[in-house]
Amino acid sequence: MAKSSKVIQSQLEKEMNVLRTTQISALESTEGQANNNTFLGKRGKDFQFSDVRPIVVDFAEFSAESPEEAQLSALKSWLAKVA
Repeated sequence: MAKSSKVIQSQLEKEMNVLRTTQISALESTEGQANNNTFLGKRGKDFQFSDVRPIVVDFAEFSAESPEEAQLSALKSWLAKVA
């Protein structure tokens, strides 16, 4: 079953939280303190792609299984926008 782009975005944001926690713990155990230059997102807040400005992260939905013309046009428009 395919997942929506919002579900994928949410799962990736949760995974980024896990990675941040793991990295901070590893740095603290080896250096005594975390390196403040490596933190991604806003401190004290769960990771969200909207917090990594000026970088813009877009999620697009598309199925290659049965590419309908409307979906293909939307994908081409999105690719033109981000290229």
